[in-house]
Amino acid sequence: MTQIKRNAYLVFSILLLVVTITIFGPLELYFTNFEEFWFTQKDVIIVVCIQVLICITVLSLVGALLRGKVRDIYSGVLFAAGIALYLQGSYANINYGVLNGEEIDWSAYSVYAVVDTLGWILIFAIVIGLWVCKRDLLHKLQVYISACVIATQIVTLIILLFTTDVVSGEKSNYYLSNEGIYEVSSEENVIVFVLDAFDDAYFQEILQEEPEKYKAVFEDFTHFKNASAGGAHTKIGMPAIITGESYPGVISYAEYVKESFNKDGLYTELKRQNYDVRFYTSSAFIPDKSTEFVDNQVPTGYKVSSYFQLAGKYGSLTLYKYVPHVLKRFFWLYTGEFDQYKAGGSAEEYKTDDLKFFEGLQEEQLQTNQEKKIFRLIHLNGAHPPFTLNEYAQLVDSAETSILQQGKGALYIVENYISQLKELGLYDSSTIIIMADHGRENIAEHGILLVKEKNRKMAFEESVVPITYYDLHATLFRVLGSNRGATFFEILNRMRERRFYLNETENGKMQVVEYVIDGDINDDNVMRKTGVVLEPTVDDSMCYQYGTQLTFGMDNTALPYIVGGVSSIDMKDFSWTDGKESKFEFLFEDKPKRNLLVTLDIKHIYDKVGTQNVTIYANDVKIYTEILSKGKQIQFVVPNLILSEEKKLILQIDLPDAVCPYEVFGEGNDKRTLGLAISGLQIDETSEEAEVQDMDL
Repeated sequence: MTQIKRNAYLVFSILLLVVTITIFGPLELYFTNFEEFWFTQKDVIIVVCIQVLICITVLSLVGALLRGKVRDIYSGVLFAAGIALYLQGSYANINYGVLNGEEIDWSAYSVYAVVDTLGWILIFAIVIGLWVCKRDLLHKLQVYISACVIATQIVTLIILLFTTDVVSGEKSNYYLSNEGIYEVSSEENVIVFVLDAFDDAYFQEILQEEPEKYKAVFEDFTHFKNASAGGAHTKIGMPAIITGESYPGVISYAEYVKESFNKDGLYTELKRQNYDVRFYTSSAFIPDKSTEFVDNQVPTGYKVSSYFQLAGKYGSLTLYKYVPHVLKRFFWLYTGEFDQYKAGGSAEEYKTDDLKFFEGLQEEQLQTNQEKKIFRLIHLNGAHPPFTLNEYAQLVDSAETSILQQGKGALYIVENYISQLKELGLYDSSTIIIMADHGRENIAEHGILLVKEKNRKMAFEESVVPITYYDLHATLFRVLGSNRGATFFEILNRMRERRFYLNETENGKMQVVEYVIDGDINDDNVMRKTGVVLEPTVDDSMCYQYGTQLTFGMDNTALPYIVGGVSSIDMKDFSWTDGKESKFEFLFEDKPKRNLLVTLDIKHIYDKVGTQNVTIYANDVKIYTEILSKGKQIQFVVPNLILSEEKKLILQIDLPDAVCPYEVFGEGNDKRTLGLAISGLQIDETSEEAEVQDMDL
């Protein structure tokens, strides 16, 4: 104990350096950039343990071998380096841009390089001066200052742990694989085909053209020609089918998907009855960590091929942040280099691709599962543009097909699936439902619905009873032997009000408008608004906190700051701008003392007709202009002088080259005016100077 106390200054100097570079640095870097890495926090902890073990072993062994003044000098160097590294990584860095593989022009930072280097020299000079003049004082400072810095780092990590998504324990990154897509049960099957945008009017026209053919193809089916979809478009329609619940408003879309998924217990009951349950649709409609119910939901599945190699590369990234400017170029790396340590990629993700599904069906054929019953929901492109398939599900030029031809192609795929079921002797024991996520005509309220009950033989028939897709779950429960309401076949043919929900999102703000259907859906003027508008509860006066990363995906945390020109009907991790101008408004609690660094993540541009000319104004001052040929991260500095006394920042993005695909390419294309696909936005205070283009500051 006396020996440790005598060498406490060395021990604490080693600990300061080890904690800063191998514990605090790597963990702080991961916590603040959690979504940027494919590996998990568990992987990072393993990396940290490797780095700590190596670093503390080497530094301790060297310290143990040294004696006298040489050990003093060694401890002083470690102490000075620990302090300088901590100050550099936490307070003295400037923004070099994203590590996307583009070389950094180091010569552009010559002034900063001099100032930064002088700071390092000053720290070492102070330590050397104390060692020469006040060695005992230096030893005490090594212990107390090191202890204080380490304590500060520990507190910072604890705060980060409980204020980031890392606290959930696992990366929230799941998808739906295509495994088992051609698997059917030898015992019992429930197959739900969702043919996107397949309006029932299209099926009625197809049936009228060739009645004998399609009545034969869909023998044993009932065509519910008065069926209404649950909502439109896909973002609202698919959850209505999967959950049986409409969007309730108040909560966010992501919360709706999560809370309603198994609300009625349908998927619990399917699993209880030994069903293999798989959804072949967008993973956006299935909440993360639903593997208890969904057999083809899997995490990214990547494993680290070599933790030692990852530790080395991640150590370089950490040092890039913490070493002085003059040394950073030696640790600079492209973050994509981490991908080389991926191993064991998971199964292929399901993509809605009718041609691929059909080719696989023909090549692999349906395979029999002898152990479990089967539930499948298969989402196909159906009658949704672009129109690329003919009536035989063959790939053709868009000029050679049409909505009806492609619709016939989708039905041809289903016909082939049914034929294979018959060949396997499994058709009779299968419940088959053919529906759409929504229709396409009018407000997309009238989707196709064809249903075959298991073990029921009959001629093709049509029904005009007032069905809604919200009756689906009661029908599925009845297949499982449970009575949870009237099924498709038990709804009485009498007046019945049905609810339909249309996403009328405007200026990025999600709004779902409720309609009621007061008659036969095939008649005119039976749809009317109820006056109910459902939307998330958003505090439009919410002040923006510097450093907050705003998202534009399903959960759209940027929503309170969007004034206009951003669509939120996309179901991915971005939102398209809609129009020639997009505008955002930010309120701050306090007027910034420094300039503001704005980071705008552009995932894609709409490049079908060329590049996108982007001009950005901050409070009517031109700040940034560039012609984009692809997505990238845009960064620009806003001078704090232009912020109003109301502590308000208005960002306006002008997109003169944004175009409407519908106007350019015609029927079947997006009717929005598309320019940029934005995935993120963040505002930080910065010491960088602004490059203002049209104002003399």
